[in-house]
Amino acid sequence: MTRREARVIYRQCYLPKVTYPLPATTMSLDKIYKTQLRVTAQFLNKMGYPVTFPRAVVYAPCDVGGLGFRHLGHEQGVQHVLQLLKHLRTSTLNGQLYSALIDAYQIRAGCARHILEYTETLPWCLNGWLTTTRQFLNNINTTITLHHPWVPLPRRVNDRNIIDDVIRIMPNANTDAINNVRLYLRVFFLSEITEANGFTVLPDILQPSPRHSGSSVQWPRQPMPPPEAWRHWKRAIQTMYLRTNSDRLINPLKEWTEHVNTDWEWEWRLNPTTLELYQRSGEHWYRRRPAIHQRTYISYDIQGQHRVRLDPTMLPPATPSFDASQQYITVQLPVATIKLAAPIIYPVFTDLLDRLCTPPLPWADSLWHRIRPTAPVDAMLYHIQRRNTLILSSDASVDGAQHSCCAWSLHGDITLWQGEGIVPGNCNDTYSGRSEAFGLLTALLFLQHYLQQFPLTQSAMQTPLMVYCDNGGTITNASAHSKQTELFPNQSISNDYDVYHEIGHVVGRLTQFSIVFAHVKGHQNKTTRKKSLSLPAQLNIECDERANRFIRHARRMRQQDNPELPNAYPHLRIHGRVIVRELPQAL
Repeated sequence: MTRREARVIYRQCYLPKVTYPLPATTMSLDKIYKTQLRVTAQFLNKMGYPVTFPRAVVYAPCDVGGLGFRHLGHEQGVQHVLQLLKHLRTSTLNGQLYSALIDAYQIRAGCARHILEYTETLPWCLNGWLTTTRQFLNNINTTITLHHPWVPLPRRVNDRNIIDDVIRIMPNANTDAINNVRLYLRVFFLSEITEANGFTVLPDILQPSPRHSGSSVQWPRQPMPPPEAWRHWKRAIQTMYLRTNSDRLINPLKEWTEHVNTDWEWEWRLNPTTLELYQRSGEHWYRRRPAIHQRTYISYDIQGQHRVRLDPTMLPPATPSFDASQQYITVQLPVATIKLAAPIIYPVFTDLLDRLCTPPLPWADSLWHRIRPTAPVDAMLYHIQRRNTLILSSDASVDGAQHSCCAWSLHGDITLWQGEGIVPGNCNDTYSGRSEAFGLLTALLFLQHYLQQFPLTQSAMQTPLMVYCDNGGTITNASAHSKQTELFPNQSISNDYDVYHEIGHVVGRLTQFSIVFAHVKGHQNKTTRKKSLSLPAQLNIECDERANRFIRHARRMRQQDNPELPNAYPHLRIHGRVIVRELPQAL
């Protein structure tokens, strides 16, 4: 066997066979490394290297002088991450199972940060597939960003996540016992074990006792922890939150936040104005009026309840207790109010042109750097209403330092709109094909944005839209994604999936058009007079000239990271950088 044959066998026969089951395995790195020691030595011998060759060089990539051997422990982590990305992006049955697994793991972890973004080891989480994946992510400083992931949210101002505080303040505590009690009580935050007035903890929270939780989250079944676990729990709560020899909080909780009712059903509500107490019983609410009003508490007659039709769910919660005689219900004062989040104020543009030239999404700001009409603003509307063919032409320019910009035109009988923009992205991922795709995406997004300002009634006839670009690969990929009715998992980790999937999503929403992607040969003016060329070729030349002139604006701006496009979640970040190309190699 020659050295070349040994390398071919290693890559074409050995690796595919041993890596095939790795997406489903959860072996430790040490065990996997030991299993491949003998095989690695044999392949090194056949390739002409000594078996004592430094393993750091053996497993290093070829482009940095290594031999390019695969560490199967690392390969296992790579396959786990790719499995998550593929199936979550395509929402397959496996993707739905992964989503359920992630949410269940988040509940068991108990931390306020998402488990795929906060990847530190959590000793109380059982070893398994997701634990192995998180360990790999932590080892290579990588995170996976989901779209609107579920995490527990603080319910009060000054609220504290119990598990996060245990990790920070008491790292040497018995975290397994503390978390078991937390799971039994079904709580995440300090506000869920505190009186509604925010000053003291609930009386039955520090000792073994059955407690009804208002959480609407589907929790794992946790039996009553032993007394030893309750002692660890009590010591942790007293150390982190309570004054010495007291049940009062060191830092009292303040107003309720807008998340007061998120994933929680409160049995009691209190009107801070009238001081009426409401109790939920089944599907109905019952009201009690104050019987005794003192400076520090209010008492209500247990028998003095009346059914009401109103829904008091927007009132602050209450945590009443029964007095020794079982005749009165007592609520401790003061009454905390609900502090609603300040509404997001979007800029209001009274001028139609300002609205049209303002990007609908923040990530597109640099792409909409300069947009202008070259005809009356409503000229394109009349053109679309007459069902005349609309031409979209786009081109891009990339310089030696990987600065990139794009230019596009929308043309009917005359040129209607033009735009130039700076393509966002890391310099290592910038090349002409990706920049051309962002040019097409920007023009299609503008057309969608334009139609939102001029709503059209849906007609059986569609307006023809011809989309031209001089990059054949860009046209092929954009056309394939726009026609795709089913996305397969392996396609979702292909190069530049994010931008082409976004193009396909926008095309799917432009139902007023019959869209055809077509290739036009670029730079034809070098051999033929411009006036003799076809209209698509002339428009492509104009876009190319404008992109070349606009590149100086891109050089003045600091290069951005790749944007997290909204329809391409989840996104992979390595050392804080969004990865969009060569995902297996990047990992």
